[in-house]
Amino acid sequence: MADLKKLLADPRYWDGDHPDHASLVRQVSEEFEAQQEGHQAVHQTGRTKAPAGDLPTDIAAPDYDDRLFESVLRRFQREEGGIAIRPPKADKNRITNKGVSENFLASYNKKYPSEKLPSDPRDLSDSEIARMLRKEFFDRPQLPKMARIPGLVEAAPAFVHQFFDAAAQHGDIDAGRWMQEALAKEGFDPRDDSKKPFDGIVGSRTRRALEEAFKAGKITAINNDMVDRRIEHFKRQPEFSENPGWLPRAERLRMK
Repeated sequence: MADLKKLLADPRYWDGDHPDHASLVRQVSEEFEAQQEGHQAVHQTGRTKAPAGDLPTDIAAPDYDDRLFESVLRRFQREEGGIAIRPPKADKNRITNKGVSENFLASYNKKYPSEKLPSDPRDLSDSEIARMLRKEFFDRPQLPKMARIPGLVEAAPAFVHQFFDAAAQHGDIDAGRWMQEALAKEGFDPRDDSKKPFDGIVGSRTRRALEEAFKAGKITAINNDMVDRRIEHFKRQPEFSENPGWLPRAERLRMK
């Protein structure tokens, strides 16, 4: 196995245009997973890999939404770890607790003042964290409706995890827009006018386009295009060089 420090010190890893870049990203991802095998990871650059095929498939069950959320939340929080306090140059959110950042909590409290949540993520209970993540990144983009596309969960569980992970890390509008752009690229544009910008809202037109793309055998291409768009987004962030775990995180949900 390659030495992780040497891999991260290699300038080719950080150069997305270098022909060896993709290979080095895969090596770093594999090394992270090997080092964390059997352990709950907490550090930003090393996460335990959760199986992508752990989603419930009985989409007609009355408690399906709850169990689906539990599955995607479990994997997401394995990626996030527990409480993290980092300098601004590494994380503009500074304090994060199981995926809820200081900035996100402030925004949520302003949006839902009646919930009377604390202002510090460290003071949140697990149930409060789960409620926030579900409301904003699971229910609002209607992930259960996407998962109910017949056969989707069985064939592409990584896609369901991918969307939630992207929504909770970047925002549901970014995740929705990346999916819409990927759909359009494969010939399933969900817009009623191709001149309009992608709005990132996962409504009935977008879900219908996703179902058509899935039936056409394009779900792997859609998912992996989203991975590529996340990677490009990461590279544009000013704190990118401080977060070598970002690219492997995206790559872990690439479908083969």
